[in-house]
Amino acid sequence: MEFKKYLFWYVALILLLFLIATQLFSPQNQLLQLIIIAILSMLIIMKSAGYMIFAISDYARKSGLSDYLLGFVIVALCTSLPEISTAIFASLAKKGSLILGDVIGANIIDTTIVLGLVAILGKKLKVGGKKITSVIAIPLALLIVGFDGTLSRIDGAFLIAIFIVYLVILIMQETSKSKLVQDIKFKKIWKDIAIFGFSLAALLLAARWMVFSALQISQMFNIPPFVLGLFVIALGTTIPELTVELKSILAGAKNLAFGDIFGSFITNICLVLGIAALINPIVFDRFTFFSSFGFMILAIFASVFFMNRKHITWKEGVYLLIIYVLFIISQVWINLF
Repeated sequence: MEFKKYLFWYVALILLLFLIATQLFSPQNQLLQLIIIAILSMLIIMKSAGYMIFAISDYARKSGLSDYLLGFVIVALCTSLPEISTAIFASLAKKGSLILGDVIGANIIDTTIVLGLVAILGKKLKVGGKKITSVIAIPLALLIVGFDGTLSRIDGAFLIAIFIVYLVILIMQETSKSKLVQDIKFKKIWKDIAIFGFSLAALLLAARWMVFSALQISQMFNIPPFVLGLFVIALGTTIPELTVELKSILAGAKNLAFGDIFGSFITNICLVLGIAALINPIVFDRFTFFSSFGFMILAIFASVFFMNRKHITWKEGVYLLIIYVLFIISQVWINLF
């Protein structure tokens, strides 16, 4: 990646966001101002996540990690950073339902649109033998702890514990098959560290203002934060996953793409919601939650079913896209009628 090529544009976006956030524009145009802040925040989040993925993936490859482990753990964590940062600021604002909607919406997008486009682009990909059936158990854990309409701090700690256990087991399984480089010289990775640190700072700044603008807009139009997170925020925070998947397929690294999709799914439910609930308990409307949760279950079952076969083709990709269209139709019908 030619970092210097994009540096000026990147810094310019951050400065423009800062100017807008400090309300240098006329207060009479508050709605327009909030929309610009939200759009610029999402652009910076996407760009920051892209740089972070580049930095950490470059380091991980130098250390000798397998593509699947790299995708499932390293890249998945990086592509979930927009959700994590959004979760922190939404919880601090006591708007946990926003991040709950973001997580469910992002997971549905990951397992329908993202995986669907990967399958369509790849036309026919060999996927047999992937250890992903256990992914089905993760949303069931969320259903159990959230059945009463609340995610408490204890529930959050429980979800984080599940994530840690799952992560340790996966790392132990995959590292036994890989040759890891024990000693990497600092001069080979200092650029990765610098890019990662700068991008993390920009991402946190942008996430703070995206949450602020989204909440203000939802109040203006009386849109429930859960619904706003389910569609608008979720779409913005899943752009990094979509970018990684498409680039991985074009580069022939399908294991990296598949690992990231299901790694992000688990990270979103366990780590993102766990962190949000630890900061502030999340209270939500059970009917709205269950109606969208049902489609998340349908999406993960369909994607796991296709992935457990020898190949996933463009036809399965189309089926996954249809699931998302049905999800949109159902939510519009529920929330408008």
